Amino acid sequence: MQKSFGINVVYKKTQTLGNLLFKRRPRKDKWETSHVVYSVPCEEPEHQYIGQTKRPLKVRVREHERSCEGDLTGIQPDENNNNGIPFHHYTTGHTFLFNQTKILAREKNAFRRKVIEGIHIANKKNSCVNIIAGKKIENIWMPLVQDLRLS
Repeated sequence: MQKSFGINVVYKKTQTLGNLLFKRRPRKDKWETSHVVYSVPCEEPEHQYIGQTKRPLKVRVREHERSCEGDLTGIQPDENNNNGIPFHHYTTGHTFLFNQTKILAREKNAFRRKVIEGIHIANKKNSCVNIIAGKKIENIWMPLVQDLRLS
């Protein structure tokens, strides 16, 4: 525009209507997120633990880390107290990659969160080290559940 018309042009980014109407909040840190279904990978790529929590993810993952510390001699599977991570750690010698925990879903409703956890466990049945399978998904639903893409 300077050469053609002799006008100096200064470009300044203006606010869009969307930016004025909708304030965008910074994305919450993964470790501070609560009401989630999550996956903790094992050092063996095919193994993982899937769980759910209403508390911040960092609190629950830290509990899992502490459960693998100390003397685990004689640990047995316990369906009343899901000890899948320490039991797998003790029996196989594998370690879990807690820092690579992924959030699979967010859901505030506890019942729905447990159902989502159960669906993820059912879909990954052979690779999960869980002792408790969340909400049990009946076999009649399995063809439908296997087609779900929960990411």
